[in-house]
Amino acid sequence: MIIYIVQTFKYNQMKKLLLFSLMLITLSATSQIEKIQGIWESDASEYLTAVFYKNGSFTFSNIGKSKLEETVVDQGKDFIVTNCLNKNNGHKVSIRYTLLDNGNMHAVFKGDWNGIVIHERYNE
Repeated sequence: MIIYIVQTFKYNQMKKLLLFSLMLITLSATSQIEKIQGIWESDASEYLTAVFYKNGSFTFSNIGKSKLEETVVDQGKDFIVTNCLNKNNGHKVSIRYTLLDNGNMHAVFKGDWNGIVIHERYNE
């Protein structure tokens, strides 16, 4: 009987430890992707890209001479994928954003334009 109680206690402790570890990993991954929030600029674009995070979802806004619609279509622990439409010229692209180790944002464009753009945090 004592052995059964000890085994049950150890099993319950292991379950709690595993659950705590999973929660910690999830929080860490979420906070990592949240670092993408802010205003970004790139030498390759005349637009500033503003990224906002609220209530578990991201919003992208492009600041420039014409209106661009950018919609989040997927997100993971270390990436965000958006679809972007430029109504002035009809160009559509899918953009996969990730953060680089140096703090810059890496954007891979696929669609009417294919390429890679590195963004840096905007400093006025």
